Amino acid sequence: MDLSQALNLAIGAIPSGVLYGSIAVGLVLIFRATGTVNLAQGDLYIVGALLYAGATGTGWPVLLAVSLAAAVGTTLGVAEERVVLRPLVKASPPIRLLATVGFALILAGGAYVVFGANPRTGAPIISGSTTIGGTKVDLQLFVLVAVVVGLVALTWLFFERSATGKAISAMSQDAEAAQMVGVPVLRMKVMSAGVAGLIAATTGALAVPLLFADFTQGLGLALRGFVVMALVGGQSILAAALVGLLLAEVEAYGAYLITTTYVDVVTFSLLVMVVLCAPRIRFLRAFAAES
Repeated sequence: MDLSQALNLAIGAIPSGVLYGSIAVGLVLIFRATGTVNLAQGDLYIVGALLYAGATGTGWPVLLAVSLAAAVGTTLGVAEERVVLRPLVKASPPIRLLATVGFALILAGGAYVVFGANPRTGAPIISGSTTIGGTKVDLQLFVLVAVVVGLVALTWLFFERSATGKAISAMSQDAEAAQMVGVPVLRMKVMSAGVAGLIAATTGALAVPLLFADFTQGLGLALRGFVVMALVGGQSILAAALVGLLLAEVEAYGAYLITTTYVDVVTFSLLVMVVLCAPRIRFLRAFAAES
């Protein structure tokens, strides 16, 4: 492998890395707020991607289509917390996990009914390309990176530096104690779910001009996000975003050095390793204890 090939692989993996990172950030937010691993997070991304592709395909202005995807993603995130997670607040973590899988299947089925089975793509916000080190780079990639980095940075500032964010962190440690001292626990959970849905759907809208999307991809993406979340301990927003990018780079180089057939094997081998190391990973240890 020469330098130009390495650069081409590294740049080519960035869209997937941004995607994995944004899904992992959403998983971290939901886990911190509710103690639930939300495997519907990947399908929230798919809904945003397919909505954007469908809207731009029928002539909608691109910014309006992004706004539509973001609004629907936020609404679905809130709806999941209110309808799926809140009634199961006393249930064991595995039951809540299965409930999110059920919600993911509902979203996937709805996407199939509305958008069909064929992979979809959408119009870029900025057309054209540039060249970096001999590698062609779509300008849409810069839009995707800039917006998602901005969203993740704002999310980190809010949840890690504001009084409200610190209240959510306290709630993740002991929701009952937080409620006793005046933290609006239910509102905090809704807020976290809405932000997670917003990030996933907006990323979908901005990534679908670069990456095809179809209704079958959601669960696989959520599992990749789970691998990332587990690797960072289930708490760090910034680490989730960065490790998501790293996972995509590992997949890209693995596909080149081995074969694309075994990329999923490499990725989900990490998942197996994470599960085997569960006693050493704080959030998985807590998950098992609640079960």
